Amino acid sequence: MKPAVPPRRAYTGTDGAEHALVALPDTTLAETVTAALGRLDYNVDVVEDVEEGVRLLEQGAYALAVTAKSGGGAGGPRPWPSASFD
Repeated sequence: MKPAVPPRRAYTGTDGAEHALVALPDTTLAETVTAALGRLDYNVDVVEDVEEGVRLLEQGAYALAVTAKSGGGAGGPRPWPSASFD
């Protein structure tokens, strides 16, 4: 088992900015989401491994997270509960 790669700070907001986590397997989409969150003044951390993203979410250090849904098969990434806005 290889050690987890720590999140990379992709954008630093102003003092007091909330923390957001981007954990998407598609790097182009991750960059797009990171740019949008940066414009909304979030500190944005990026992880390329979705499973590591789930582990970080479970620690409760982020106000917002963007992840990909997965099948969550045996041993695979677990889906994180999502919210929808009308």
